[in-house]
Parts: sequence; structure tokens; C-alpha cells
Amino acid sequence: MSQRVPDPFSSLVPLINQLQDIFTVTGGTLAGNNTNSTSTQSQSAVQELVLELPQIVVVGSQSSGKSSVLEAIVGREFLPRGSGIVTRRPLVLQLVHQDGPEYGTFLHAPNKKFTDFSQIREEIAAETERACPGKGISAAPIALKVYSPDVVQLTLVDLPGMTRVPVGNQPADIEKQIREMILKFISRDNAIILAVTAANSDLANSDALQLARQVDPKGRRTLGVLTKVDIMDKGTDCVEVLEGRVVPLALGYVPVVMRSQEDINQGKTVRKQLADEEAFFERSPAYRRFADQTGVRYLSQTMHQLLLSHIHAFLPTLRHRVNTMLDDAERERAALGSPVTDDEASRNVLILDAISGVSDRFREALFGDGDDVEVKRRRADPSSAAELTTGARLAYVFVDVYGAHLASLSPLTGLTESAIKTALHNAAGTAPSLFIAEPAFDALARRQVGALREPALQCVDLAHEELRRVVARHVLPSARDLDRFRAFRVAISEELMAQLASCAEQAKTMVNALIDVELAHIDTSHPDFQGADDILERMLMESMRENERATDEEGGEGAAPPKASSKKSSKPEPKPPKLKSASKFSMGRRKEEALPKLRKVPNTIRAGSYKTDKEKFEIEVMTTLIVSYFDIVRKKMMDLVPKTIMHFLVRESQRTCQQRLVSVLYRRERIDKYLAEDPALSARRKEFDQLVVTLRQAQVALATFGAGGGAGGGGVGGGGYGRHHDSGMSEFHSLY
Repeated sequence: MSQRVPDPFSSLVPLINQLQDIFTVTGGTLAGNNTNSTSTQSQSAVQELVLELPQIVVVGSQSSGKSSVLEAIVGREFLPRGSGIVTRRPLVLQLVHQDGPEYGTFLHAPNKKFTDFSQIREEIAAETERACPGKGISAAPIALKVYSPDVVQLTLVDLPGMTRVPVGNQPADIEKQIREMILKFISRDNAIILAVTAANSDLANSDALQLARQVDPKGRRTLGVLTKVDIMDKGTDCVEVLEGRVVPLALGYVPVVMRSQEDINQGKTVRKQLADEEAFFERSPAYRRFADQTGVRYLSQTMHQLLLSHIHAFLPTLRHRVNTMLDDAERERAALGSPVTDDEASRNVLILDAISGVSDRFREALFGDGDDVEVKRRRADPSSAAELTTGARLAYVFVDVYGAHLASLSPLTGLTESAIKTALHNAAGTAPSLFIAEPAFDALARRQVGALREPALQCVDLAHEELRRVVARHVLPSARDLDRFRAFRVAISEELMAQLASCAEQAKTMVNALIDVELAHIDTSHPDFQGADDILERMLMESMRENERATDEEGGEGAAPPKASSKKSSKPEPKPPKLKSASKFSMGRRKEEALPKLRKVPNTIRAGSYKTDKEKFEIEVMTTLIVSYFDIVRKKMMDLVPKTIMHFLVRESQRTCQQRLVSVLYRRERIDKYLAEDPALSARRKEFDQLVVTLRQAQVALATFGAGGGAGGGGVGGGGYGRHHDSGMSEFHSLY
């Protein structure tokens, strides 16, 4: 049993036509205003709305007879004809049933009525050529509205026919372009697919059915149209197709009979063909039982009922979509601000508000709470939740980078035993010291402590880079009020970076001072410092324990005193030097022997590699002292350097940010330059103004039906419609 749509919903088709006009006009205007090759955000939004309207989309190959079907539905010849791709732009065909003379209007020329349908054909061809010269295709639709007493309320979207091989100067990927365009229109559930296929061809190879199956695999929103039924091979028919035994469709198939090329050449009218079509199905033994479900008239009424029901089902979704887009567009428009006035007070307030906003965002980024810009950014981009925030990144620099590096430093880096020995000799001077020479320790300690300067300065650089990152990635991008003033944004960015650089230099000065303070006085009275007395005591205790272990190993308690080691006994006792006999130094020697000369002192004297036991002891003591003192200074630097950076770089830059920006940028002679809007943004504001107006118009149009407009229905996708749609059939037949 067929489902009858309530009469009040017969105005749904005009509603969709109205929305179609609103969106198409806005899309065309936005495209005309856009000088770039890519679509703007508002253009894309309008294009999406066009695709989301419930509509019937006509698809088929070039040779399927698609154009003939459309002309038969209108009852007039109005489409361009020829070889190759004739339809190269989507044609939005709105049929309006009204009494009076027939005529057509185009949305791009709304004030001109075309009463001669051959002129409509010429206008379609001319408008197509304007948008895509040659043989290319364009996704920009042509909107044609036909007023006639002989049509039912219906809206169709005719798409370019599928082709396999490029012809002439067509792009090599013309098939891909057409396929993508068709899929873009039919992939949404709001589209009813009118798949036109020649009955005298293999349905398994039908381009229209193959494309429909990609997006509607169960055939719930695909209505098949079989053309060329009258010229099938003798003895064959398409009854099995109509009965759903070949490629079943939930909405079934409608067979039609169109004019042949010979009929067209002989001037046979569309209306005469409609009468012949009806007679063909009534006389045909194969199709006689389907006679009331065949032909263009039945096809038109079926599409009318399907479209009404489809609009009825999708109206709530469409209303929600328009409301959501309107909210987004109004929010985006508000972010673009109002055009700048010439009022000096207003301009001053604009400058100061922008500076204050940047300062607040900078403070929030550094020390903000749960509502700081980092958290807001994460709300907008959940993927960023794995990243550390600004404060955590600074802590990472201080602890995991700087602190870890200092902890890994050896207190004796670059210090050799030879260097220590040299320092000891230099400190002792002419008189060997009885104890460790303190000047040697001071010199060596300063050398090692000085190695902490470079890591501290690098830590300042890393913290400085983190603050630059905050400004570039978070503060400035979140200052949407600066999007409109490119010069002002650049000036603020430059001043913020200069402020950070100045504070970083100040922090480096203080870090250098920290190191200089440590180098100025080597404080051996620090409670954590392990002094020479402690070291000597420790070494003495270790020596005593070593001797005790050696005694135990040689015999234990009561053993005889140890004998001299065999190693010692094996060495021959040193013999005293032989003295020359006095006879050799006789007084009577006539020739006196020359006295030996000392060798010359070299320009550079280095400590020898040989070390006495005393030197070994002194080197060990000195090494222990240096390690102990270095550890003390290292701990100080790990604590004081981050504190210095926080005070002189981080907090100082935040504290003086607004003051610096105001003092440098808030100048009368610069305000005009700073408030010069980016031309692209001015155009963007106009686009969103137009988009907001368009969406409000759509909202008003949809509100006509109230909240109850979406009740019931079911939609084509629900499979609630059979192949019989008898409502309004008597009215439809009376039109012819």
C-alpha cells in the first residue's frame, strides 16, 4: 500500500527551492569576491549546505538518454545537445506548477524571463562556457526554474554524464573529475539517486547503477529509470528487471520510451512522444500489466512523492544543521570585530585593549590556572593533551636538562695529576711545604668552578627559547583581535621578543655574577666542606687498617716479626762511591783539570711524571678537596640558577610586558599604521556578514514549518515506500 504525504507538506518543495536559491546566490557571490584559486571558509560552508539539501540527483552515462528523460519531464526541449559531454556543470532544475504561460528564469539573471525554450538552451550553453571554457567541467551549478501548468513541483540536479575517453581538449582525468563530482552529490543520505540506464545494455555494466551501489549498496534511495525499452532486441524485454530479479532496488524501476534521433530530426514533439509512450506500454504484451507503473508521467509523480517524503524526513536534521552553522558563523564573525572607525578615542581604546589582552594571555600562559591558554588550547585540540604546559616545560629545562647535566659533570673534568702536581710545585715555590699549599687549592678550585659558567648561561638560553615559543605558539595565535591588524601584530611580536631578549641578558648578567661571586672567594669554612684535617685523619685510619690486614695475612697473632721481603733482600746493598786516589791529584800536576759546568735552565719547566710518595699523598689530598668543594658549588648553582632565571627573565618579562608595550607602541603617530586592516580580513568580514544573512534567511524559511515539521515521515532511506505512489495521480494526469 502506498504512503500518502499530508497535503500541508506540499509546500516543502518550494521551501527547498527557496533554500537552494539562497545558498546558490550566496555561493556565487562569494566565489566572485574571492580572488584566490581556493575556496574560502564561507564558500565551503555554503557548498556544504547545497549538498545537504534533500534533492533528487540524476546520474547516467552520456548515451543513457538522461537528457531526453529530463526534457520529457518538463515537456519541452531546453537542454543543449551534441557529441561528447554536453552537460558540464550541475543543472539545478526547479519545476514550479502554476497556471499561465510557460517560461523559465535563471538565478544568475533573475529579472529576465525566457519564454522561448530554445533561448534557455542557448543560455545554458553560454553560461557553461563562461564558467568552464572548452570541454572542461565545473562544480558551480546553474540554477534554472521552469514555471508551467504542465509540471509537478519537483527539483532535480542534473550532473554531467559519465565518459571513459577524453575528447578534444578535455583533461586527461576527465572521467575521474566527473566521477568525483557525482559521488560528492550522491554520497549523502539526503540525496535520492535517479539512475538512468539504457534497457538494451547489460545492467551489470551500468555506470549509474555502479556509482549508486558505491554509496547506496542496499538500493534504499536509488530509483532506476530504464530508457530505450522500445528498441531492445526482438524477443527480449526488461520484465525481470522490473520484477527486481536482476539488480534489485527498494524503489524499483520505471521504464520509459523516449524520442529517437530520427524523431527529433523530424520534429516530433515531447508531448506527442508522451502519448505514444503511453500507447506503447498499454499495447505491449510484456508490459501491459505494468502499464500504471510506467512512463514519464508515472516517473514524475513518483519522484514528487519521494521528494516530499524525503524532505519531510530530513527537515529536522537540516534545521539543526542550519542553526549550528549560524552559531559558528556568528561566533567567527564576532571574532573578526567591527570595522575601525575614525573616532580617536575609539581607536585609542582599541590599541590599549589589544595590548592588555596580549599581556593577560602572556601571564596566563606562564602562571595561569585551570583556565589558562594551554588548557583552552587542549580543549580545542585534544591531541595536545600529551604535551607539557609552559610551566612544566620550564621545570623540565631546570631539572631534566640543566640539573641532570650538572649532576653528570665530573668535578675533575680537564684536571690531570700532572696539573695538580704543577700547581703544588708552583705554590711551594723555593721552600717545599710541610702541608698542602692552600694557594694551589684555590687556583685549582677556581678552575673547576669556572666550568659551571657555560651550562648556566645555556640554561638561560633554553628558558629564553621556551618563552619565545610561548609567545609564538600560544599568546599571539590566541589574540584573535589582532588578526585584523597585521602591522600591529608584527609590532607587538617584535616588542615581546625584544623584551624577552632584554630580560634574558639581564638574567645572564646575574648568572655571570653568581659564578664570579664563587670565584672571588673560595670558602673552605663551609660546613659541608671536607677539609685537609678530615682527609688526613681518614687516610691515616685507612693506612692503619691496611697494615693490620697485612699483619693478619702473614701469620696472625704471636708471629715473629716480619723479615725483610725477598724483594728487598735481592737488591745488592748500595756501595759507597769510590774516591779517587790522592796520587791522582798530586800537587805536581802541571796541567790543572777544568771545573764541570751546570746545564742551562730551559725556558719552560714542567713537572716530571715521576712522583715521590709525598707527591702522591699530596695529589690524593688535593683531589679529594677539589671534589668536596666542587660538589658544594654545584648544589648552589642547581638551586640559584633556576631561581635567577625565574626572577630576572620569567617574572620580570611578565611584570614589565604591558608597561613596555604601552610605552613603545601607544604613540599617536603610529596608531594609523597599526590599525590599518589586512585587506583579506576585510573581505573575510564581508563574506561572513553575507553568510550570516544567508543562514538567518534559511533559519526563517525553515521556521515556517515549526518544530513539528519533522514529525513522522520516514524518509526514503527507511525503505517505507513501495513502487506504487498513487496520491495525486488524477491531478497529474489532468495536467496533460
